[in-house]
Amino acid sequence: HVLRVSGEAARAARQASEAAKALEAAGLYGWAAEAAFIAHDVALERGEDATKGMEQVARVAREHLRSSLESRAHHSLGRYYRQKGDIPKALEHLRAAVDALEHARTLVSIEAFHVAFLRDKLAVYDDLVATLLTRGLRSDVSEALEYVERSKSRLLLERFQQAHNDALRTRGNLDPSLSARLAQLRAELIEHYQGLHSFDGPEHLRKRVGVKIGDVQVLRALEDAYEKALREAELAAPEVARRSKPLGQVPTTEELQAALAEDETLVEYACFQGQVAAFVLTRNDLVARLNIASVADVTDVGRRLRRELDRMESDPEFVARHRSDLQSSMDRVLSDLYDLLLAPIHGMLKGERVSIVPHSDLHGLPLHAAKDGGTYALDRWEFTYSPGASLWYSGVLRERERGTIETGQFVRQKALLMAVPGPGIELVYEEVRQLADLFENPTVLYGEDATLQAFRKYAPESAVIHLATHALFRADNPLFSGLQFADEWLMAHDLYDNYLDCYLTTLSACRTAATHVEAGDELFGLMRGFLAAGARSLTVSLWPAADEATMSLMVHFYRNLAAGMSRAGALRAAQQSIRDGYSHAYHWAAFALVGAR
Repeated sequence: HVLRVSGEAARAARQASEAAKALEAAGLYGWAAEAAFIAHDVALERGEDATKGMEQVARVAREHLRSSLESRAHHSLGRYYRQKGDIPKALEHLRAAVDALEHARTLVSIEAFHVAFLRDKLAVYDDLVATLLTRGLRSDVSEALEYVERSKSRLLLERFQQAHNDALRTRGNLDPSLSARLAQLRAELIEHYQGLHSFDGPEHLRKRVGVKIGDVQVLRALEDAYEKALREAELAAPEVARRSKPLGQVPTTEELQAALAEDETLVEYACFQGQVAAFVLTRNDLVARLNIASVADVTDVGRRLRRELDRMESDPEFVARHRSDLQSSMDRVLSDLYDLLLAPIHGMLKGERVSIVPHSDLHGLPLHAAKDGGTYALDRWEFTYSPGASLWYSGVLRERERGTIETGQFVRQKALLMAVPGPGIELVYEEVRQLADLFENPTVLYGEDATLQAFRKYAPESAVIHLATHALFRADNPLFSGLQFADEWLMAHDLYDNYLDCYLTTLSACRTAATHVEAGDELFGLMRGFLAAGARSLTVSLWPAADEATMSLMVHFYRNLAAGMSRAGALRAAQQSIRDGYSHAYHWAAFALVGAR
């Protein structure tokens, strides 16, 4: 392997072939197959017909329960047959490669290990999807969409689908000593965060003037110890808790279509081989548009968008002085965003409701704020977002099981409204006070009463949860991202042991939609925690939003809900309403609805 990576493929093949013979003679058949794979893969890459040898590798790998090797062998055969123009044979082997890989995935139950295992193995999904779309039969497009879904967010999907399963609440089934150690480590972590007046993590603290190196080292050691204990907890959980199903269950294209409303379109973007494709699904049709944009161009727009948002967080005098220029500059970015991702599929969007499933670098882009000439996309369509079409579908099913809230009944729902004022968010108290006036009998907690203990007490029985506080996204360790309560922080991974069967959760704080995108398009951050806990619909912020604009948006949003609007319709109307007073997208477009409409 080292020789091959170094560019000495021929030498690598010779030595691998010799090693395979020696290992087979020693009766180490599984290892012999690993060595033989390298020799045959090199030959197939050169266009030589080594198919019989590679098929033998696949057979031996299957017999010796080496699913990962079996997947690599079929993947190599699939690439070879595609290069030779034998598409049916290529598809046969690429499908077998995916099946073998997914069997291997079910054997890696620890979430962090699973993601690491997957990092260098996703190309097989890309190659299968690309081969299907190149052939382009109607059935191929449908199958390609299903394989795109099989490649992404399967761990989050499983958590969402199993959120109601008490067996997954691993902390309740732990050995008492491990449970006590987890509690102690968590308490020590929170004490250190509060003592250092920071939740930013050791790397951020290391750069801060006045913080002792020893404090940083202690915090890093505590986080490492806590993460290790969390992994122990996953390993110690009963098998039914570690994996009650082999990955999240992916619906068929027909099932997705049946779940769509008549006036609804689902758009799933897929990034592979440097290009962005779009699957556009309605109740009666499915179309795939290939190469609508390059991934590099989309990444560049995202970078420019972040730069414009950063400029809006500059000195207030600078912002006031350059208001017109800042508006024009942002609108140019939003116009480019529209041209890249919405203009190529504009004519395919049937009806007014659009559900967006981003992928890779598309996560976090405000397509509802994309601009076509003088018109924002929000004014044409009502948007929701989802990490995956399968997650969206699971949310639709759960919504049908639980039932929607009838017109006029929103104000009668059990509502938990919590405000934790702090520097820069002094208006959260007034925000929650105005929202409380809309409900008949809400649980309202301000300041020192808005504790994490109170959240854990009231949240499970609440249909509506509104949290107005500080949030922090930890890019260095996303599952340590948190929401601030009066007494301590709620970390994203804490939510893995909660069940929130709520109609709407609003995280009225900065960057609550921020995620780190890992292998398999797994999103890690606060949003993951709430979805894993079972929240059906999340209102989350894509970037830090100004306090005054956020309060105005939230009041309009909840008034619209009280008037009987859907969650997506209420947010859309609220954003349109405040745009008259806050014309820059930084203010009105910061929040998005994730999950059920």
